Amino acid sequence: IDIDTSVLPEYFNVNCFLLTEENSPLCNMFSVDSVYVEVENNDTYDTAVLKHEKDLTPIIGYGVCSENETVLWELHESGSLFVFGEGSDMFNYAPDENNFAPWHDEKLCSIVKRAVVEKGIEFVGNYAFYDLPNLQSVHFSQGVWALGDGVCCDCTKLISVYLTHTITSIGAGVFKNCEMLSSVDIPSGVQYIPEELFSSCIRLETVTMSDYVYVIGNKAFSNCQSLSICSLPNSVIAVGDSAFNYCLNITELALPDSLYIIGDNAFKNCSRLKKVSVSSAAESIGNDAFGYCSMLETVDIPTNSVMTSIGENAFRGCYSLYSISLPDQISEIGSSAFNNCWSLEEIVLPDALKLVSDNCFSNCSSLLSVSFGDNITEIGTGSFSGCKKLEYLYLPESTIKINKHAFEYCSAIIDVYLPDSIEYIGDLAFGSCTSLKSIILPNGLEKIGNAFFRCTSLKEVELPNSLRSIGSEAFSECTSLKCLSIPEGVKCINSNAFNKCSALRAVALPVSLEKIEQYAFFSCDNIETVYYAGSKDDLDQISFGGYNGGITHAELHLNTNHTFQYINHYNDPSDIVKEWSCGTDASAVLMSNGTLYIYGSGDMDSFEEPVSAATPMWYAYADSISTVVVESGIEAVGNVHLLS
Repeated sequence: IDIDTSVLPEYFNVNCFLLTEENSPLCNMFSVDSVYVEVENNDTYDTAVLKHEKDLTPIIGYGVCSENETVLWELHESGSLFVFGEGSDMFNYAPDENNFAPWHDEKLCSIVKRAVVEKGIEFVGNYAFYDLPNLQSVHFSQGVWALGDGVCCDCTKLISVYLTHTITSIGAGVFKNCEMLSSVDIPSGVQYIPEELFSSCIRLETVTMSDYVYVIGNKAFSNCQSLSICSLPNSVIAVGDSAFNYCLNITELALPDSLYIIGDNAFKNCSRLKKVSVSSAAESIGNDAFGYCSMLETVDIPTNSVMTSIGENAFRGCYSLYSISLPDQISEIGSSAFNNCWSLEEIVLPDALKLVSDNCFSNCSSLLSVSFGDNITEIGTGSFSGCKKLEYLYLPESTIKINKHAFEYCSAIIDVYLPDSIEYIGDLAFGSCTSLKSIILPNGLEKIGNAFFRCTSLKEVELPNSLRSIGSEAFSECTSLKCLSIPEGVKCINSNAFNKCSALRAVALPVSLEKIEQYAFFSCDNIETVYYAGSKDDLDQISFGGYNGGITHAELHLNTNHTFQYINHYNDPSDIVKEWSCGTDASAVLMSNGTLYIYGSGDMDSFEEPVSAATPMWYAYADSISTVVVESGIEAVGNVHLLS
């Protein structure tokens, strides 16, 4: 085929096809200034071969590039670089060691516009065409079976690549930083996509891989910002670390059933990714695997999944994630795994999980509901901190430890159930839970730190008989706390423990108390009554620190064991039968054990006689009611509420 290139613009792409009898294209060649088509034995593959003899422009550079001088090279004035000869011993080059290919000479490298590895060459050496600033096309002819590392790395103008079907091995970073490359077909013989193969190919849109690929290497497609179509073959068993990191255009990802390894950072920063379907074979999700996929909405993990772990930061910063189901056999979820998942509303933790790790669900600001598995033993530091819509918290009987900041700034929490199995509650574990109204601390707890600092709605606290020490700022700035019973056994109330509890009216102190540190009751100016279980002589043995005027100036009752009873519906484990409103801010609930609770604030409604089945509302259940509890906060009980 003769083409008069004089009538074509420079570098015009001429598509040359070899046709079968049915006129079906078998191969597609890129353009050069002169084209030679060689047909050999009706071969159906690389039958269109560029030959260095057919470039009639002057040769401006030539030499050998193998130890035994069987691999040669020629650079023509047209910009065509030909590597020809035979064998697999082409030199490896190492730019880091200042070892460059001969055509990388400063006078030649900018001339190279296209590179052709001719038939007969089996191996292309490391960094053979590295950093050729004007290289636009590369053709690897039939017979080439292996490409070394970085062969075309940093060729920023490379737009066309032909990989022959005989290639079975491709080295790391072969096309790294080829910024103009938009599409590549991987030969079917390639089973491993190596590290950084297309890293930072920012215009790469499509890559076709065969069903024989089984591993995607680390950073293989990292920072391919335009990659939108990349179907993972059904044969892939592993996606390496950062394999698709910063692939900003991928919107949907269906991971093949064969996949069982998802590496660290594998799909991190895929900011347009909306949906992920994880295969049932996946054993784990790596650290940061989907971190900061800011538009990711749903993650589907099959119920028959064998997954056992989710890595640290795996879904951190997935601001749009609202739905994910965790298989029952997951036994490990890494720290900050779901940190800043602002749209997540519900999470059910699997029974196999024992530790909720540090910051695991922190700042999940839409989280309404958490169901804990039956085997949870520890709540990590800051694990639910900043979950501002979480209202109810029921920890399982297996829970032993709640670490610091665990539920800090959960400003909507109104009800907390802490089982007696809990032995430790860390500093600020419930700090600034400004809607929490009452708390019963577990019987078994010996020390409490500043766990409830600034719980401004907290009115009632029931301290366990096991308690021995109340730490600094334990209930500081709990401005709604009205009464307080310190149980027998407590020896020390530390500084600022009840600082600025301005609503505190009555305090009961045990005879076991030995020390009240300074500022323990500072700014508690409304304390009216102090009940002390011991005698005056016992009282004189207590060491009182300074700035405790609120407690030292109150009316004192000696030899008085006084306990404030805290009974409320939140801590009743039985089922709800019926609920009613019985006042502007008052409500009633009937439990299956026969207890009717009246709760809320302010006055209850009143009803006029005669009493009927509809007035008041719970009269229809009168035969079931055995106990009535009017909770703290109710100020006036209405007429005829309990009559008959």
